[in-house]
Amino acid sequence: MKAFAYFRAGINCGIMRKDATWLHAAGAMLVGILLSVLLAGCVTEFTRWDADIFIHTGEVTDITDSSAVFHGQILAPDASEVQEYGFVWDEGAGSTAVDAKRSLGSSPGPEPFRAVIESDMRAGVQYHVRAFARIRSGIVYGNSVRFTSEGYNESKITSISPQEGAAGTVVLIEGVRFCTNQASLQVYFGNSQALILEATSTFIRAEVPDPPRETGAVQVRVSCNGETTYAPVSFTLLKLKITGISPRRTFAPGMIRIGVQHMSMLDHWTAGLAPLDGQPYEIDLERSWGWTADTIRFAVNAYVPMGRYALWVRSPYQGTVWSPDTVTILSEWEQIAAYPGPRRCNPLSFSVSGQVYVTMDAGLYSSVDMSRLWRYDPVQNDWNMLSQFPGGYRYQGIAFTRGNQAYLAGGRNNDGDFPADIWSYDPGSDTWLIAASYPGPLPMVFGFGIGSKIYVGSWGDSTLLDFWEYDTGTLQWTERSMQGYDFVPEFPVWTFTARGKGYVFAPDALLEYSPASGTWTARAAPPDGLTSSAMVIHDTKVYVAGQQDNASRLHVYDLDVDAWSVYQRHLPGGAIGSVLSAPDSDTGYLLLAGPLSSSSSGCGTYCFRHDSLP
Repeated sequence: MKAFAYFRAGINCGIMRKDATWLHAAGAMLVGILLSVLLAGCVTEFTRWDADIFIHTGEVTDITDSSAVFHGQILAPDASEVQEYGFVWDEGAGSTAVDAKRSLGSSPGPEPFRAVIESDMRAGVQYHVRAFARIRSGIVYGNSVRFTSEGYNESKITSISPQEGAAGTVVLIEGVRFCTNQASLQVYFGNSQALILEATSTFIRAEVPDPPRETGAVQVRVSCNGETTYAPVSFTLLKLKITGISPRRTFAPGMIRIGVQHMSMLDHWTAGLAPLDGQPYEIDLERSWGWTADTIRFAVNAYVPMGRYALWVRSPYQGTVWSPDTVTILSEWEQIAAYPGPRRCNPLSFSVSGQVYVTMDAGLYSSVDMSRLWRYDPVQNDWNMLSQFPGGYRYQGIAFTRGNQAYLAGGRNNDGDFPADIWSYDPGSDTWLIAASYPGPLPMVFGFGIGSKIYVGSWGDSTLLDFWEYDTGTLQWTERSMQGYDFVPEFPVWTFTARGKGYVFAPDALLEYSPASGTWTARAAPPDGLTSSAMVIHDTKVYVAGQQDNASRLHVYDLDVDAWSVYQRHLPGGAIGSVLSAPDSDTGYLLLAGPLSSSSSGCGTYCFRHDSLP
């Protein structure tokens, strides 16, 4: 099939060109008359085909970087004969091969038709477009119209708002022809993929990634099915900013609140203090209470020395951010000379005349070296190695004092036996003597001294506690009664004396013994969950250093009102395994030491003193 003529029709000329004389049959004559009516006032080029089908391709209009509008018209004696019509276009000049096709349906009317083409036409390329009709005998085409494309159907970002923000900021990305399949759609801020909240063909709402992998100006891009488009402006990822420190002066241990802006909630934050005196070290703060959108909370542990510090906050992605303000660390505890002896996690300790003595270990089998006695002098702030305990090493023993005399007894030796000997120690001569042999059942579990007598409690195979009194003048033992108290303590047990009475403290009870009446009285029980490492008495108060609810604190028992209170600030050193106490009525200080060790792999070397008891 081929076109055998074309004509120009112009009613303004008042004639029809010679090609119109070729019309024959009534149907063709009708088409000719209709052509004259429809095309009045213009000049239009039609192509006639042997089926009396007349096809016209109009000029291409509205050419932009994203689309173009094609125009056409088909005149047929019987529109139902047109099975399909539309446009085809290619880069050739009337070639029968086509690059693209747009079908508009079937059975067109005589009115002009149009199509908005958004297809992959390349910018700057000249294309040829033709209207077409498919009839029973084949496909027929209109005249070829040339035009130059300005682009093709690619997505495009026209704006982003806002143009800066931190992690979690919702950004509106506006544009054209965005992919609406969220399974294939991806938005990136720099190298970090964002969370897409909403997407249409003209806008996307996306959340800035948390944590962002970079800060500063980054490129925003939208990708879908291998196609990527970029924003015309960059987006500025804001870096964390420290707005303030509260408090600016705090005790160690204590808590620091750091005010921040542009916080990344999912980043891993740490903080630290750098001394302003130029020492080449930094002190990490223990992260304790976490963070919110505008606050980071960090704990300052008791090891931080007093002084002024610069504060920093750090994350893997944002690096180190320094605070413009400084923080001053105050301390109620003064760190003293580290213990130089062998590893001791729970040593026996006692104090005489303001001096602290350490020996053994309450919970470990060990060698004879652990029976060496060490003394701490608070005035000189140093440790001295003294004599070795002649009774051999023993663990889970007891130590107590009577005046200026110290006693060590009980425990279990390395053979697993429970010795019955009670040794006395003279601090003036640094000598040990066997003072007595305990007559009651073993093991001994507590002891204290009042006046010229010492008192020892024990249990054997029975569940009832035995309680004995030893007179150091007559060297005689006398069994005393617990007066109905079935007190069966579990290790550890601590004792102290005050106002001529003895006290036995265990995690669940506090008992008072009166030598004058020979009776026991239950006092206010310790707070639930309190486990003590040791205690010291000063004036009318007993200071118990221990743990409650996994926190090391100083609990205070008031002898006058028979009540407990807690000193809210944490003890230095975290979990206290042992406390060395040195009460003195003149200076009134409290000396604490954590688990003792001369090795960094041991239980600890830290020791502190408190000069002003709460």
